[in-house]
Amino acid sequence: MKLDNGGPTTRFPYSRGLIAGRGLATELRQIQVDRLSGASRPGPFGRSVLNITDVRGMTSNGIVLLSGPPCSGKTTAGAVLAAERSSPGHGRIHLEVDTLFELLFPGSDRNRDDRLRAYDAAHLLARMFVDQGETVVLECTYARREQRASLLTALAGSSASLWVVEFFVTPDEAVSRFRERHQATDLDEALVRERADAFPYFDEALRLESSAETPEEHAQRILTWLQQGPRPVDQEAWTRAGRGWN
Repeated sequence: MKLDNGGPTTRFPYSRGLIAGRGLATELRQIQVDRLSGASRPGPFGRSVLNITDVRGMTSNGIVLLSGPPCSGKTTAGAVLAAERSSPGHGRIHLEVDTLFELLFPGSDRNRDDRLRAYDAAHLLARMFVDQGETVVLECTYARREQRASLLTALAGSSASLWVVEFFVTPDEAVSRFRERHQATDLDEALVRERADAFPYFDEALRLESSAETPEEHAQRILTWLQQGPRPVDQEAWTRAGRGWN
């Protein structure tokens, strides 16, 4: 992914208006400044692209991946996890692929190529922070083999570990939650049902049943699990377990 030089061609939608004339490189530099100062910046539609939470006494640096079908609760639990903030400079980076997608491609029709480029961008950012000794929380569906392979490509040559958390949801529950959503999406009820039914769950992941606990309880379970030093997943096996596009 090529970063621009802060030119006037990119507009970034934020909850307090539009920040125009700032390139992606400029935005990322500001994110790093805010990270060191302990700030959390609003992202598109009032959500933050990067949030900081405490990881002292938890895992070594690596990637914690929150995955699951649409409407499985991963975003809500991830937001709670990100809200557990602590002192500046001792944080975990929480990176939402969907939010980064809106930042990079605000006019997109959400086609497959643009979505994969958002995954690629998130993975390059994750690699940058992992190389700096951080632990990164990545959040998106990660159902497709190509999406998983993108992460492995970004981590090539790195010794960073990968821990996967999967949110399980029944098709009926996913559709019920989808009906309550009020946001732009390329999904419909049939797609939500199909993706919940066919999600490729992985045996080495921590699996959380979406309807069994509150988002706060899910976040606490993830924190407790990480504090126990879980074994990382086999990255190649996890990638092969993803779904193809056909």
